[in-house]
Amino acid sequence: MRKPFDQAHSSARLPFSEALAEVTSPHLEPLTTSSTVISQNPNTIPGLPPINFSLYAIPSVTLSKDSTTLETTHSRYSTSVPALLDLIQKHISLPPHPQIRIMGKREDRLGGAIDFDIKISMMGYLVKPTEGRGGRWNYMRLLNEGEVGWRGGREVSSSPSAKRGLEEWVERYVAEEGKDKSFTLQKTISNYNTPYLEGQIRTLLASLSYPGTLSISFPTTHSTLTIRPPKPKQWYSAITAAFTPAQTRKYQVVEAVWPYAALAPGEAGGQGNEWAVRSEMGWWEDWQGVLRGAVLGGKRLGYEVGAGLRSKSGET
Repeated sequence: MRKPFDQAHSSARLPFSEALAEVTSPHLEPLTTSSTVISQNPNTIPGLPPINFSLYAIPSVTLSKDSTTLETTHSRYSTSVPALLDLIQKHISLPPHPQIRIMGKREDRLGGAIDFDIKISMMGYLVKPTEGRGGRWNYMRLLNEGEVGWRGGREVSSSPSAKRGLEEWVERYVAEEGKDKSFTLQKTISNYNTPYLEGQIRTLLASLSYPGTLSISFPTTHSTLTIRPPKPKQWYSAITAAFTPAQTRKYQVVEAVWPYAALAPGEAGGQGNEWAVRSEMGWWEDWQGVLRGAVLGGKRLGYEVGAGLRSKSGET
């Protein structure tokens, strides 16, 4: 008797498609390639929450190869307190981009075949579709009194502190002399039960008797914003590097926290939990049929919001 996966595929080498297909969720609009969407509406992307994505159009910005870090070297952010404070406050309101990536691969004499490569955006599960009852759950966190971290020095420390909060930290960064300094906003996701999701996905693949190697990961992109002064001329950098070791004064004092749920997995104590949009169990109910069909169809599905954000960045 043939197993489910063998019934769907009679060959070990499956079709390979370079095109991104649509992924549809019962609770979100169909997802399409972001580059097309951005040309139609510069501020929002269908399939993702109603966020002003034009805020990613920061002057002199680059996006790291792994799409985790936005870095700007525009001079005004290192010399103007109002400009830097406004930038940080706006980006605190932009969530990171959590995803689920599911890939199946089988080795053969030609070096291996990718059976399926599925990427799903989870950003829509961090932000409510509307600003109705309950509003957003995200909040800003600064280093606590005495907490060890990057407080503007060349190494981590528990001092100094800032009585006036974020504005005072921004003032200190701007007042810092020299070019070797940085200010970083980190975005994190809390109370997100990825072990449950991974377990459900692996159980599904086992039920399909998938014979290959299964890889499941939960990457998060656009989770860091770093500000640095403009880079000095190349010849100047080479001379100073020869005589002075790199000693960047780092300010990593602020964090934007985006809860997936009110309580961490296991903390509810039988009293129930509350989710920003939908529980992981609800997500699985919505998506298990989609994933089953994608796996059996040998699909390469995904949503590359990074491509759109790159196209919106640059000099202004």
